[in-house]
Amino acid sequence: VTLEYAPGGAAMVEADPDRCYMAFKHIVDNACKFTPKGKVVVSTKSDPQGLLVSVKDTGIGIAEDALVRIFGAFEQEDDDHKLRKYEGLGVGLTVAHEVTK
Repeated sequence: VTLEYAPGGAAMVEADPDRCYMAFKHIVDNACKFTPKGKVVVSTKSDPQGLLVSVKDTGIGIAEDALVRIFGAFEQEDDDHKLRKYEGLGVGLTVAHEVTK
């Protein structure tokens, strides 16, 4: 995982640190899980509304048709439980999405 910070002044963010940690952990863990080779880059930069954090990876990606449901509880892109390649309950992105709203 590579961390990048774009200087441009300090950003003030008023948020629950435990919830932020939980959201970032789920997002970065998910990116790492689906990037067996390549890289995961977490970058931050100041924004007029606070702080912009982005996570980009070179992993397998999410199919376009799965984007509409992937943030729902217990949803995974691969819904075939018998042939599923990756483990998990399908709640990480749901938690991150709810916390960052």
